Amino acid sequence: MGDRDGVEVGIACSADWDLEGGTNWRMAVLVRLFEERSPARLRRREIHRLGLPQGVVSVAMGSRELCVRYRGWPDDFVALNARVDAAVHLAASLQEA
Repeated sequence: MGDRDGVEVGIACSADWDLEGGTNWRMAVLVRLFEERSPARLRRREIHRLGLPQGVVSVAMGSRELCVRYRGWPDDFVALNARVDAAVHLAASLQEA
């Protein structure tokens, strides 16, 4: 948990093992919204239009939280920061609407 551009941001990661012995890494960026929002989940086509970094699996919001889920873990801190920045900017644009 931390603060980016005046909002609370958290990162969660997980690993799932598949039947073939491989590992599937997942990452989520959680952003605290200033206002309550109705639950919503964006469709694949809508996600593509947002211009988020590659690897986005889902975008959902509800209550006071935006959750952007990614497939895989970023290669370095530059990519990690890009994912966090993209989620924070998306949250800001949602709150302006």
